[in-house]
Amino acid sequence: MSRRGVPSPSPAIGDRLTGDHNAGTAQACGEAGYCFARTRIALELLAGEAYVNLQTDGFGEGDLRGCRAQNGLAGDTGVANLVVSEHC
Repeated sequence: MSRRGVPSPSPAIGDRLTGDHNAGTAQACGEAGYCFARTRIALELLAGEAYVNLQTDGFGEGDLRGCRAQNGLAGDTGVANLVVSEHC
């Protein structure tokens, strides 16, 4: 919870605002690899992936006109890669 004083040109708007905001993230990642070795050729296969999730609550600074407000947000991001290397 946050509180702050704001100079106001109008008594109807007020001069004390309060706000409350929460947010959280979840993350997961992993990698796997395997070497395919033959007498003259060696290949290594690597795979990796990552996932991030973000959730935020909305916030408001009061019930009066002129106060800021924002709805909550949510987002997901995923990344995957596949690598082939000739060295094990």
